[in-house]
Amino acid sequence: MTEPYGTKAERFPSVPFIIMMNRAVLVVVASAAMLASKEGINFEVSKWVVIPSATVLISSFCQYESLLYVTFPIQVVFKSGKIVPTMVVNTVLNRVWQHWTDYFLALVITGCIMGFTLLSGQAGNIPGGTVRDTSIGIALLCVFLLCDSLTSNTEKWIFNKDEEYSNTQMMFAMGVVCLFYSIILTAATDGGFPAIYDFLCRNPDSMVQVVALSLCSTFGQGVIYYTVKTHGPVLLAVMMTVRQTVSVFISAALYDHNIPPGAIGCVVGAFLACLSKPIYQYFAAKRTGGLTGDARADEKQPTK
Repeated sequence: MTEPYGTKAERFPSVPFIIMMNRAVLVVVASAAMLASKEGINFEVSKWVVIPSATVLISSFCQYESLLYVTFPIQVVFKSGKIVPTMVVNTVLNRVWQHWTDYFLALVITGCIMGFTLLSGQAGNIPGGTVRDTSIGIALLCVFLLCDSLTSNTEKWIFNKDEEYSNTQMMFAMGVVCLFYSIILTAATDGGFPAIYDFLCRNPDSMVQVVALSLCSTFGQGVIYYTVKTHGPVLLAVMMTVRQTVSVFISAALYDHNIPPGAIGCVVGAFLACLSKPIYQYFAAKRTGGLTGDARADEKQPTK
């Protein structure tokens, strides 16, 4: 989104096309997985994916488009604040109440990630060095936060409708619907498919990068659906927040940026906050003979 291509120093012309390619590869991989496992399509449950497909399309668009108006660190700061909104939406939509310690840890993690990003000073360059309206980028990121929180929680709501509904079925249904949405959006953008085709002909190396991005996105989506189904949207938000730190470390390594000790301390604090609850549960389980209080309570619940 921010790097020039070719002798004309062109920028990639279409965010919806990137999303469309991501979903096209996702549909191919999910179809192969369903054929291999001999799974069918649960239309009764799959019809509800029209909701998270719309929100994931909007959040993806806002995420890519915001890089035209704000730097990478600003985007990371906003994306790191998704844990608390995800908790709130999870409570409203799925009626899952979090303990006050979960909110406290979420705030600690968010604060540490924000501190790391700001202290590390990993300032990405806005395309062409031109001055853009930062408020537009901030508005896009606010929409991203809302839609991203809605996506994982509505996916969990769909999984709760049928315990037999698999991650692969969700991947396929989400991929098909979002692919349909993105094709329409790509065709509606300036120049549509002809403009994109002309750009790819002039800069064929960009297509290799698009395919690589799509493959990474597909693998990531598979992990996301597994995490949402197995562990819920809140843990996914924690994982994705910590991922932001890894992203900036990779950026620092690739572009030879310096990370000060204060920023590293924030990273350590974030990881300790993430690990504090599972470590506590581990030692609590050892004290109680292998089961925590929550686990013993779950054991007494009747099974379906």
